[in-house]
Amino acid sequence: MSSESDRVARAGDYVFGLMNDRERARAERDLEIDPAFRDTVLRLAERLRAFDPEGPEGRGDR
Repeated sequence: MSSESDRVARAGDYVFGLMNDRERARAERDLEIDPAFRDTVLRLAERLRAFDPEGPEGRGDR
């Protein structure tokens, strides 16, 4: 089992798109089977969403 800090760092890499294809595939599988990792990703994504003044509607094709 990974420590909380490892889980947060990995969730950050996933949310920011810093993973290679293999790491991303593993993270996506873990999102389905590891509730602690899934909750960490969701919490981080929600926090980051607060910093996006335009929201998803204002991004166009980015």
